[in-house]
Amino acid sequence: MRADGYRLDAAHERFDTPGALDGVAVLVITNPQPLDPAQASAFDAAEIEALARWVEGGGSLLLAADHAPHGAAAEALGARFGVTMGKGYAFQLADARVNATLTYPRQALADHPIIEGRNPGETVRTVRTFTGQSLKGPPGATVLIAMSSDAMEAPNLEALEEIARRLRAGEAPSAVVSELARPALPAQALAFDFGHGRVAVLGEAGMLTAQIVRFDDGRPPVRFGLNTEGHDDQQFALNLMHWLSRLAP
Repeated sequence: MRADGYRLDAAHERFDTPGALDGVAVLVITNPQPLDPAQASAFDAAEIEALARWVEGGGSLLLAADHAPHGAAAEALGARFGVTMGKGYAFQLADARVNATLTYPRQALADHPIIEGRNPGETVRTVRTFTGQSLKGPPGATVLIAMSSDAMEAPNLEALEEIARRLRAGEAPSAVVSELARPALPAQALAFDFGHGRVAVLGEAGMLTAQIVRFDDGRPPVRFGLNTEGHDDQQFALNLMHWLSRLAP
């Protein structure tokens, strides 16, 4: 974002503090978590209403909420904008195995400025996500990234690991999945207008990061997000910001 000309500042105040969002063009919230473990939501009602009024008045919000527990923490905020969160772990079956790193070809992506870019050189043709949850948007929302019709969602990591274990043991995939998972919601990314403002919601945050996971037992490092190849996630991230900051129609 900085290399593209954006100035990034961290927020240090509650969103309902007078003047907290003055001068902000795009508010980015990624994988929020509640300060109080006893609370499910990362935001209380006053902050949520302040954010909704700010967006209605012309602000832009990018909300990225990954697999559990982040969906639950962002659920109340998403609901204020009409977004339903799956709150689990989205996956597909591939050769009777769990595949949670999902690659979306152009036909699974919307006809929208975030996908098409401002010129042919900015067109996004392939997107990859790294687990995450599924989403459902409000009426009129654009499904930027469409989950496949056979995509599923496990409610938590324990269920996902149990599905993988039982499939490795040779159990019938249909029986295992029907017991431990549910159909995924239709999207993994959404975009829509809200009043005079704009909102983009992602059910996966790793695609916006560049991660390397290293192990102490000698296994080779595992790369995630922008440290991998074979996708246009970096252009997708830039296009998101161009649309939210109204550099794209």
